[in-house]
Amino acid sequence: MKRVAAFIIAIAAGMCIGAISKGEMPGLGERNLRSGRFTATEKERATAEMAGLTEVEGAGVVITITDAAGGSSGDISVERLIVHERDLVRLRNELFAGGAKAVSINGERLIATTAIRCAGPVIRINDAPTAPPYVIEAAGDPQVLKSAVTMMGGVFDLLTREGLKVEIAVKSDLKIPAYEISPAGEKTAEDEG
Repeated sequence: MKRVAAFIIAIAAGMCIGAISKGEMPGLGERNLRSGRFTATEKERATAEMAGLTEVEGAGVVITITDAAGGSSGDISVERLIVHERDLVRLRNELFAGGAKAVSINGERLIATTAIRCAGPVIRINDAPTAPPYVIEAAGDPQVLKSAVTMMGGVFDLLTREGLKVEIAVKSDLKIPAYEISPAGEKTAEDEG
């Protein structure tokens, strides 16, 4: 697990360097962006933010996706009446493409190495089992994020055409949790309960 954490931080550090050089790191101060000088604390904080290791607060969108109600209408496969991991992956991809600073699904923070996979009757996110309704929170410019997923012919159209129930709400006060690193082989209180 230490290797994975180190890898995540290395990826984030590379992303930070690119963002810093473009002047896109919020909160680092205009003086430091112009001079290119950063304290170790600022670098660590910026790296932690990019790696998803810090909580993110601010405006964004909340998307709720649930299984279709009722039976198949004939033109939709019965298999498509439930939410699959590919549906969550599509939404995640569109949100990040739309500039989301942070995304979580059912409270699980998504980072560069997050796996979203089907495991029997549940979808596992960060290896944690989740079930519908899936609540996706994304921090960023709410109007841009909403447009990214609701554009004509986009992911919302696809999911609703397949009969899934999808709702979006703009929020001014989201709180997206930090990614939690737990030592390999060690169970968390959540795993035991």
